[in-house]
Amino acid sequence: MLANVNRQAQKEGMRALLVGAVVLALYGIVTAKSDYILAAYLVLVFACLLPTFLWLRSGAEGIPILPAFALAHLPYFALSVIRPEGLLHLYEPEEILVASSTVSAFLISAAATAHLGRSAQRLRPPAPDPEQSARQLSLLILTGLSCGLVFQVGAASGVLQLLDTLYGTARSLASTFALVACYCFGVGAGQRLLTKRDLLMGGLLVGANVLVSWSSLFLVGGMMYLMAGTVGFVVATGRVPWKSFLLVFAVVSVLQAGKRDMRDVYWYAGANYGNTTSVADLPDRLMEWTARGIEVLTSSDAEFVEVDPNRPTVLDRTSLIRMMLWAQRMAPDMVEHLDGATYALLPQVLMPRFIFPDKPASQAGMDMLNVHFAVLLEHETEKTAVGWGLAAEAYANFGYAGVLAMGALVGILARVLTQRSAGHSGVSLPSLVAIAALINMINMEADFIGLFMSLLQSAVAVFVFYYALSMLTRREFRKHPGHAPGVGLVTRK
Repeated sequence: MLANVNRQAQKEGMRALLVGAVVLALYGIVTAKSDYILAAYLVLVFACLLPTFLWLRSGAEGIPILPAFALAHLPYFALSVIRPEGLLHLYEPEEILVASSTVSAFLISAAATAHLGRSAQRLRPPAPDPEQSARQLSLLILTGLSCGLVFQVGAASGVLQLLDTLYGTARSLASTFALVACYCFGVGAGQRLLTKRDLLMGGLLVGANVLVSWSSLFLVGGMMYLMAGTVGFVVATGRVPWKSFLLVFAVVSVLQAGKRDMRDVYWYAGANYGNTTSVADLPDRLMEWTARGIEVLTSSDAEFVEVDPNRPTVLDRTSLIRMMLWAQRMAPDMVEHLDGATYALLPQVLMPRFIFPDKPASQAGMDMLNVHFAVLLEHETEKTAVGWGLAAEAYANFGYAGVLAMGALVGILARVLTQRSAGHSGVSLPSLVAIAALINMINMEADFIGLFMSLLQSAVAVFVFYYALSMLTRREFRKHPGHAPGVGLVTRK
């Protein structure tokens, strides 16, 4: 019976993938202004969908790290290429086709490595007691979301600046706790393991974390929380909550439209950060932000459109193909490849600051890329950050060989974590580690060092969080000696 359910879920996933592929292809055919642009778009769409196809075809087991990572490239690369304005007046269509093919080769290399290296799936461990699992899940969710909210409020009000050098560590722990809790909330809601009270409290805490995160006028933090909850729901049910997805997209589109005006008012001149705010001021600021966004979206002022025809939209802000285009235009003709210089910084970044007080920051590799390729001046890196992503960074260091090698490395990492989570419950330790990796990897702007550090910190935070909660529920486990220590959850397929 379980095999029949799995096969049915695979068929539904394949149908959804086919429909999505057809819709994306038709959109490109209608929108593309030249054959080069259409080819660039279609090759990216193929590469973005390939890992999902392979994952579904091989049984859809484990947390889909590589499929999620590849699908995140759709808005950052494919949809950016097909837009009739923005990039096309800066680069020749032939350049865009080369850049798109390079990114596609990166994703295909990752997919091939992850798929060809698959081993036999692990046996599914015995499921723990449902009632016990529900109690532990509720504790995990409420504790994690509360930790995240306390940190968010403290950061927004400026109180946590007193932590000085410990601020980064506290942020990593709190954000990971909250992300894991959001994911578990999606799992619990999808499998109906939470009571109405837990659903209400969990929903309010998720919303509070998102809104307080957005008070910084950065959308990415809140979006990560929503993404974690959505992935948890999809993993638990096999369904995509399209209505909720469209609602969130509409809200984010409004906020994205008004973000520039809000930053002009509340951010310091020349810096990508602003003054702190209190929780009491948050409702007024969010209402102002929404009003500005609606005003921009509904504006029909012809003069405004003429002055600023490319005002950033959600897709504009997520465009990363421009970094690959710029790197390929510059290297090796105008500047040399970095030959691994950004990667060589990793051992220094890993050193504790009390041993190496002058160690470089985790964004040192990104700063080096921006300065070497004349994206920013050296003094501008102190206040401004421009993300590159793994593929563009690999090309900047080693050219096309580096792109293929980095794709293979991503594929190996995704394969290992996905296989470790296969057969385990949605909130087992392997699954939580895998979901923490997934959330970090879909940050498309992260360079290698930044991603490595975030993965390391998230893994440590997951272990701390998981075993701390296991200790809190140790008395319950003594009542059920047949189950292994750890937070468990019934897996329904």
